[in-house]
Amino acid sequence: MGSKYSTHISNSNIGAFGQGDNVNVSGSLTLGGPILLTQEQHKAAIKRAQNALNEDQDALARIDDRLHEALGQFLRLAREIQVEQRSLAEVQSSMKATLEEVWAQQAARGMAPRALPRTLEVVGAIAQHPAAAEVVKKLLGE
Repeated sequence: MGSKYSTHISNSNIGAFGQGDNVNVSGSLTLGGPILLTQEQHKAAIKRAQNALNEDQDALARIDDRLHEALGQFLRLAREIQVEQRSLAEVQSSMKATLEEVWAQQAARGMAPRALPRTLEVVGAIAQHPAAAEVVKKLLGE
C-alpha cells in the first residue's frame, strides 16, 4: 500500500492526515481560537494583581500618587472583561483598550505618562495573565 497525505486549511483551523503501511496519523491546530482561560481564572489573576497593587502602593506614590488610583481603576474594569469564548487577540485588545481609556482619563487629570519599573509587584502580577502582554508593554513604556 502506498502512503497518502492530505491537509485542510480553513479560516484559522489546520488539519492534516497521513496514512502509510500500518500507520494512520492525524492532527489539527486552531489558531486564534478561544483563549484557554475561564472567567474564574481571569478574575483570580486580576485579584492577584490587585493584591500586588496594594503591596506597591508606597512605591507607586513615590513615582506619582495617581498611579495607584489609575491601576486600581484599570484592574476593576479589566476584571469585568469576558474572556470565555473569545480569542486571545480579542481579550488582549479589550485589556489594552481598557488600560488606554483609564490612562487617558488620568492624563486629563494631570497624571504624566511614564514607564513603570519592572520591579513593581503589580507589573509582575499583571504579566502572569495570559492576555496581558500588550498591557505590560504599555506599562513598561515599550
